[in-house]
Amino acid sequence: QRRVRGRSVSVRFALEGYHVALLSRKSTSALPIESEIKQQGGVATIFQTDASSESNVTETFTKIRQTLGDPEVLVYNAAARRITKTGITDLSTEEFVKFWTINCLGGFLTSKQVIPGMIGKGKGTIIFTGATASLRALDGLANFSVGKFGLRALAQSMARELSPKGIHVIHAIIDGPVANSPVHRLVLKKKDDIKSQELLQNKMWMDPDAIAQQYWNLHMQPVSTWTHEIDLRPYSESMYSNL
Repeated sequence: QRRVRGRSVSVRFALEGYHVALLSRKSTSALPIESEIKQQGGVATIFQTDASSESNVTETFTKIRQTLGDPEVLVYNAAARRITKTGITDLSTEEFVKFWTINCLGGFLTSKQVIPGMIGKGKGTIIFTGATASLRALDGLANFSVGKFGLRALAQSMARELSPKGIHVIHAIIDGPVANSPVHRLVLKKKDDIKSQELLQNKMWMDPDAIAQQYWNLHMQPVSTWTHEIDLRPYSESMYSNL
């Protein structure tokens, strides 16, 4: 889901004239997005980055500032989760910590890099992508939920601190299945399975381009009416589904 949303958000902002810095753990993963942006007349640059590594994040943003200037917008969309559930007794400490560093710590590390420049300009937008798990933790998803809970807390604290300085901090909860995501592709692959058939027939999958449009709308909000937290879902989806 994160790569699908990342592509849509990147393209949307590029079409509005932004030079988009594409941060990806594997450069090859971002090449199709860079190509699409350039084909549509936009500008994008790939920076190979491990969001869980402070030294790597610092190095990347040093390069960004040197080549592109201080970022005006940060969208933290990185996430780590398993498609299948893992019980507490089967969950390794290594995986638990790894998922937390990507789902939460990375948001902290990247924010620290852009905040000084935003304060200097007196404006900026930081958007954290959350999930249903940001509010409620399902059984078997502790490795995902703990980081998402933490990211939401980080967003709230930052909003209180930075809003008076002109920085708009947003936590966007994606409360539904996203089209073309790994989960969606897995369901399509198993379309002969009864449960997969039910999902394909009864679920409305969220359009990633529509999510990106909402992100752009949030960025463009007048300072007199800022949104801090928003939850997005298809009209047919129960609020905070399965909880």
